[in-house]
Amino acid sequence: MGKRKRRCTWRRREQDYPCGPVGGLHGDPRYDRQPSSEKPVCQVIPQSGPGMGRPPMSLAEAETIGQQLLKAAKVSSLAELRELPADQVRKAEKSLGPGLLRFAPVIDGDLIPHDPYNNAVGSYADTPILAGMNADASFSLPPEDLPALRAELRAMYGGMTDQLDALYSTQATSDPRSTAKEIRRDRGLASTWLWVAGRAQSSRQPIYLYLFAHVEPGTEQWGAFHTSEVPYALGNLSVPTARVFSDKDKRVSDLMLGYWENFVKTGNPNKSGLPLWAEFDIDNPLMMRLDSNPRMQSMLPSHKRRFYEQFITRGGQLSLF
Repeated sequence: MGKRKRRCTWRRREQDYPCGPVGGLHGDPRYDRQPSSEKPVCQVIPQSGPGMGRPPMSLAEAETIGQQLLKAAKVSSLAELRELPADQVRKAEKSLGPGLLRFAPVIDGDLIPHDPYNNAVGSYADTPILAGMNADASFSLPPEDLPALRAELRAMYGGMTDQLDALYSTQATSDPRSTAKEIRRDRGLASTWLWVAGRAQSSRQPIYLYLFAHVEPGTEQWGAFHTSEVPYALGNLSVPTARVFSDKDKRVSDLMLGYWENFVKTGNPNKSGLPLWAEFDIDNPLMMRLDSNPRMQSMLPSHKRRFYEQFITRGGQLSLF
């Protein structure tokens, strides 16, 4: 699907306007979570939702995993590890067990002084936020049949799988792939909604949410995949590529570039000639659907929000991926 630039930092005078998908913005959590910065952060655009939805590790835990990886790779230093072929490092990682090495913040007391998922009031940079995700952002391929779908849901939702079945009619579906995509999309939306709802309780700044649903030409089987919004938001469709972009693609790009640019400049994406983008309202959460027919739409119906709230309350974890 091609390489994507993972983070951009737009600068005006001596101020930062960071934006980017998970690997860019949330891989560099200083921007919206570090209490002090060398330069003021004025606006933040967390593309791909609020992060990976996984708990942070302590510095000691992270260092222990690092030592385990060195041992599995049969080296004694980071310098030696960096000299190994990627396949060999990956093989060593897999030998440690599923999920042991994964993207997650490390609370080191310096760059990240506290738990970034449970910020105390006033401990983060209170900036205007423009956040969202892509409609088909999940990395893994959806299950091909009903038994595979059931296995995936049982592994993710455990004792709440029956309630999920009732919400999405999974037992009666004739298209497990589409049902899986819908559930994954809603899981990401619920993760984003819960994050911004928590932030809105202490923030004095506006929050704007979006769902990017436009599909690039030639990638129909993948839908609106992870990072596919980047060339549209940054106006890079003219960069040479194997894809042939149409006037419809260019209109979507002009729309997004207008929103992004105005948000960077003012903290508000709205400008003359663009559809009105409403601020996040905790009682009526709406988001801007970004495609060839841009419009505000409900983020998640109330009955689905209640389900995901219960899932979190019972110890579940929500993630975009």
